[in-house]
Amino acid sequence: MSRWTQKMKGAATEWLSLPQDVLLDASRVTCINASEIVIERLESLLHVSANEVWCDVGDYQLKIIGNDFEVILLTASEIHIRGDVQEMKYIKGGKAR
Repeated sequence: MSRWTQKMKGAATEWLSLPQDVLLDASRVTCINASEIVIERLESLLHVSANEVWCDVGDYQLKIIGNDFEVILLTASEIHIRGDVQEMKYIKGGKAR
């Protein structure tokens, strides 16, 4: 996305009082009580194990570390994960090829 387009979308988001993820194509990550994570606008699921989940969320990869992970729901653009979440890291360089 060009810098001008990004600035215009940012201004429109602020002017309309909308959440930034609505117009800026950003992923939304919701963590509930460190036991459930919902990721919306997921680009792709890269890795799933009982202790680690890697997701491509656009310009970043999201690494979730913990124990006893279980995928509750998976759609083309959303994932719900349940387990003991200990750490979440954003790593620059998404859009996995």
